[in-house]
Amino acid sequence: KNLFDAQVRLLIPVAIMSGFMNNTPIVAMLIPVVESWSLQSKLPASRLYIPLSYAAILGGTCTVIGTSTNIILKGYIEDTYDITIGFFQVGYVGAPVTIVAMI
Repeated sequence: KNLFDAQVRLLIPVAIMSGFMNNTPIVAMLIPVVESWSLQSKLPASRLYIPLSYAAILGGTCTVIGTSTNIILKGYIEDTYDITIGFFQVGYVGAPVTIVAMI
């Protein structure tokens, strides 16, 4: 396998998971997996760690619960402007940003 294939196989699931879970446990859980994977495929693990972290951060921008900032802003906007924000509504901005940033 090459580095691009490894990054795609890692980053897409991480971005999806981080929309529903906290970023830190996802990254912490996957560090040993990335280490093992890099040894098996003879790819440098350092080339996967930073993209792993970025994918976790970016994936969180796709749902209201993906980041604590989204939750706080949802509450503020709903209280201040009387606008209801749906669960995936922030994904209209977050998903394209995530896709572009991961490219």
